[in-house]
Amino acid sequence: MLNNTMPSKMKIALKNTSINELFVKISFGILIVTPCISNAQVVVDGPSTKIVCSGNPQLVLTDISYKNNASPNHFIADAGMVVFKGTSATTQTISSNSGLLTEFGDVILDRQSGLLLQTPFNVTGSLSLTNGVLDISSFDLDMQNSTLVGGSAASYVKTSSTGTLIRTLGASAVDFPVGVSAYNPSKISNVGTANSAAVRVVDNVTDDGSAVGVTTTEAVVKRTWMITEGPSGGLLDATVRLYWNGTSEEINGFNASNAFMAQYASSASLWDNLGGSLGAGYIETVNNSNFSSYTIASSTSFAPLSVQEIQNDHAEFSTFPNPSGDAFSITIVDDLIKDHPVLNIFDVNGRIVQSISLDASSQIISKLNVTPGVYYLQIVTSNFISEKQKQVLF
Repeated sequence: MLNNTMPSKMKIALKNTSINELFVKISFGILIVTPCISNAQVVVDGPSTKIVCSGNPQLVLTDISYKNNASPNHFIADAGMVVFKGTSATTQTISSNSGLLTEFGDVILDRQSGLLLQTPFNVTGSLSLTNGVLDISSFDLDMQNSTLVGGSAASYVKTSSTGTLIRTLGASAVDFPVGVSAYNPSKISNVGTANSAAVRVVDNVTDDGSAVGVTTTEAVVKRTWMITEGPSGGLLDATVRLYWNGTSEEINGFNASNAFMAQYASSASLWDNLGGSLGAGYIETVNNSNFSSYTIASSTSFAPLSVQEIQNDHAEFSTFPNPSGDAFSITIVDDLIKDHPVLNIFDVNGRIVQSISLDASSQIISKLNVTPGVYYLQIVTSNFISEKQKQVLF
């Protein structure tokens, strides 16, 4: 046991040290750990091992990794502050041999190379993002009501795998400073039933909303925000804001002036156009009643407008013949032509298999790249969605 009760300027320096069954108590001053080699590591071992200290901050790790093989509450301090800092280009880690939870009170990340989680990690007090990214990998960072300070292009929570940032929602906007190759945060507020949200972002957009696999060929921002409700459940009335970084993230002819937020509707197997209000580098929607995958798009063929289908005695378009071979005629009402209509063809599972721009009231649809079967046709414009009509192809 090492019991330090020296004056407040006293410091203990541990270099490339393994703390094994060691009880370190600092009544005054700071425990400063510095490496003697670039891959140095502090290891806290043994189920009963604890680090006990006071003063602020209590533990400063300069370009050094941290392994907890003791217990979740192995670090005990007055305010519980741990500072990860340094200028090394080598990424350091928080790890454990057995996937043990590591829990700190207050954490400051001020490390150029960032920090990689290799074990579950919680912050019960506050997390300050000053410099470097916190790569949570496949582990959730469960902040709930804890304070999160900062978030910028220089320092954010990196969601490089399946891990999510979890925070409690309230009537005021809650920041989710996430990103992967770039900083793509979101802000969420909720005036409905109390709830929390788990957020991660993926550098991809796919037609099936999974963000895994082949990138869509539609005009979108190449980012998918995967947002899920917390375990408490309950009805939502949420405002969602998504940020992107301009042309470097826009693909397939994306037009920012026509941008809207899209949400993947699993029940219909398609992206839904939520509209939204544009701001400086972001888009925002209100009255979200549930969460799922979100992206930003400018093509209504990718995500039809979420409006009530219009019904009248004139069924807004017709086809002939039906059933047909690989070609048929379509006739639409003249009023729709000026709004640049698109014909979407859905399979029986609700997936869009082909989209065709229409430029005349009557024209031939041919050379369809589909197999014989039952399909559903729908006309979409910037402010109109028709009912779906069945077309049988043989």
